[in-house]
Amino acid sequence: MSNFKWAEVNDEDKSLQSSGGGKFGLNQKVFFSELSFNATAGRDNTEGNAVDVNIMIGDKEYRRRLFEVHEEPEFGNFEDNSKMVGSTILHVIKATGVNPNTVAQTLAAIPDDATFSQFAQALLALVPRNYKETPIDVFLEYQWEIKDGQDRTYLILPANMKGGPWICPHIPGDFKEVRSEDELVYVNSKGVKHKFERNATFLNSNKAKQQTRKDESNRIESLSGEKSVW
Repeated sequence: MSNFKWAEVNDEDKSLQSSGGGKFGLNQKVFFSELSFNATAGRDNTEGNAVDVNIMIGDKEYRRRLFEVHEEPEFGNFEDNSKMVGSTILHVIKATGVNPNTVAQTLAAIPDDATFSQFAQALLALVPRNYKETPIDVFLEYQWEIKDGQDRTYLILPANMKGGPWICPHIPGDFKEVRSEDELVYVNSKGVKHKFERNATFLNSNKAKQQTRKDESNRIESLSGEKSVW
């Protein structure tokens, strides 16, 4: 039988209200909802290796799946892509607060011929059991392009390290956004910068702005010099 007490319900309880989702850039003191190896990450849960990274920000869960790289010409340089995926997984693992020395020792012990599965699971084995209760900071960016069936781009977890660090153990403090043409940083009242920062290349890219179908239509009109009939 449940121990719930109906007398404790309260329609003025602020914690019951929706807290919304994340915002572009720095999101502080959020939490993992899942961090695990997935051997059925293929389409329709078919065979395929990946690391699933799910994070709750307010009422919304943001998901990122870091897939194993395959040595096929259409996917680009195998070694470069593998290094990027591996580094991104390492970046996420460090955000759980695992001891850096332990991480270094584990990396050194992984054989050169280890598979993606062996590499990923060796690092995931270091994740503390209470990782879902440990606060983290996360940087959200916009999708690169509008997806089929959508009318705008939405905030997502970065897929790699190209923009810079995007997840870390929570750094206490009230950090304010400071943006210029050259950079985006977050600074507290003591002038200390947060770990997350972005350069001009990022700020001028699609990752730093939300696109809408209306924006796309206006751009096409300006290029054609004619008004759209839609």
